[in-house]
Amino acid sequence: MILASALHYLHDHCETEIVHCDLKPSNILLDNDLVAHVGDFGLARLLPKPVNTSSEQRTSSTIAIKGSIGYAVPEYGMGLAASTQGDVYSYCILLLEMITGRRPTDDMFVGDLDLHNYVNRALHE
Repeated sequence: MILASALHYLHDHCETEIVHCDLKPSNILLDNDLVAHVGDFGLARLLPKPVNTSSEQRTSSTIAIKGSIGYAVPEYGMGLAASTQGDVYSYCILLLEMITGRRPTDDMFVGDLDLHNYVNRALHE
């Protein structure tokens, strides 16, 4: 929940939207009270709020967006501009990892079996 609140703040309550671009377990830090904090903003992008809120009109530099395999939106590798939706995707991957105990890069995920399909199949059984 706290991580979702942090993303909500970065995306909706800062003067300039901040897109983290690299949410993954090693970038979630716990304090002494086990409260989660988002860390490592090295790949973060600032997105000025557009006059027209249409998502099609938002642009951002894609230079050096690497993210982490398994956590970053696959389309980032094809030059898609950074967006808040990318952080939401990464957040969902983190949730699936916590629920299943499986990393998205686990050796068991080959062919058409990935973390999404693994969870989908388990839910239908």
